[in-house]
Amino acid sequence: MKADLDVGHAALDIDILSLLWSVPTIEDVALRQVTGDLVLPLKAESDTDDPATGKPRRDFIVELGRFEALDLTVAQGDKPSHRIEIARASVEPFRSRMAVFDVFFRSNLGARIDRVPLSVVT
Repeated sequence: MKADLDVGHAALDIDILSLLWSVPTIEDVALRQVTGDLVLPLKAESDTDDPATGKPRRDFIVELGRFEALDLTVAQGDKPSHRIEIARASVEPFRSRMAVFDVFFRSNLGARIDRVPLSVVT
């Protein structure tokens, strides 16, 4: 992954012991005023492998995620990019194994993807 980001504010609270003995848990993450570009690697043959290393992916949990004023251009490999603008978002919890469910049923989101509005209120 390549990232060229300007970050106004970032805060992260990690349960350090969870990194050793259980599913890694981020207790709180907050991002504000983030702009820039992300280039993600192409997907691996298996969805369980990290495309960059080929190692199995590790599940994780974010107990509380809060995001405000994000304006990102995201591309995967050499595929066309997409602009993602997040005015505000919160998710509680976000689990890697349940990502889509948590975004649509455990979050509040005001965003635009390629200028198309997206709103989720739970």
